[in-house]
Amino acid sequence: MKKKLLLVSSYSIHLLNYYDLIQDYFDEILVISNKEDTRFSQFKQVDFSFKNTFSSIKEIRKTSLEFSPSIIHIHQANTVALQVILAINRYKIPTLLTFLGSDVLHTPTRSIFHRWMLKFIVNNINFFTSDSLHMAEVAQGYMNSKKKILIANFGIKSENIENTSKQNIIYSNRLHKKFYRVDVIIDEFYNFLNSKATKDWKLIIGAIGEETESLKDKVKKLEIESNVEFVGWVDAKSNAYYYSISKVFVAIPENDATSISLLEAMYYGCIPFVVNVPSNREWIIDQFNGFLVDDVYSHFFKNIEQLKSDSIASVNTEIIKLKGTKDVNKEKFISFYEEVFSDVKNN
Repeated sequence: MKKKLLLVSSYSIHLLNYYDLIQDYFDEILVISNKEDTRFSQFKQVDFSFKNTFSSIKEIRKTSLEFSPSIIHIHQANTVALQVILAINRYKIPTLLTFLGSDVLHTPTRSIFHRWMLKFIVNNINFFTSDSLHMAEVAQGYMNSKKKILIANFGIKSENIENTSKQNIIYSNRLHKKFYRVDVIIDEFYNFLNSKATKDWKLIIGAIGEETESLKDKVKKLEIESNVEFVGWVDAKSNAYYYSISKVFVAIPENDATSISLLEAMYYGCIPFVVNVPSNREWIIDQFNGFLVDDVYSHFFKNIEQLKSDSIASVNTEIIKLKGTKDVNKEKFISFYEEVFSDVKNN
């Protein structure tokens, strides 16, 4: 029997990474998303917005029945998952859901409706994946009964970077949205610079977002333009280069699941300064292979020179080789697909 995957997700780098990860396991993959990409061999465009729910359900049902998938894999427990459930639940097609972070850790706190939506979703799907134990535990709390949750991430791909040496650089590459608190990183970097006799450190800020211009204005007002560089969106090789020359990686969002950026930073030998949340504690032991930040307003960069970056680099690289590469996680997902197929066959 042919293995046919219907992969349903909002368009993002996560979708592309996952598609590349598992595409050679399936005989056919059809992607339903809100944006087409030439990498998809088969594709159907759907607008997942709440206002378009009824037409989305109709399109998802029609596409699914015509394609006749062996399994449907949904990314993120939001309106995407809700619409898929309402479209195909009565047809008894094996369905797998991957939690992406905010859908479990943040969105349900917004309203009673969002809490209801998550509970409805997790109680109408039988198989799940999560990139952290913490997120799996939170999701389990919304379930009426215990269900299988695979702990796996999409893995990192190493880039071929020419010989580089670590410099006094702090690298930040999360989105420029209030949730990610890049403005606080700039403030704390300013305080760090003023605490040193020499101004020999630099902050490189990747990515973009709705706060980019205000962040640039803040840097200008603080008069630290010569120590801060905005590099915007960068390709994978450039991103790897910035990790490779940076001593420190920083990410202090209000909450977090396992972020690929943290795994990449660890692989390339950065000292991680990350917010102290359960998912990060699965990767970082405070003051052993990085720093867990409890108070983001605590001048936390003062700890930069406490740890030996060489020893941290070797430890973190080994951790990622064991748990965070694409090859390791590809095997996890494929084994889980086989388990799902087996369970469905036996029931």
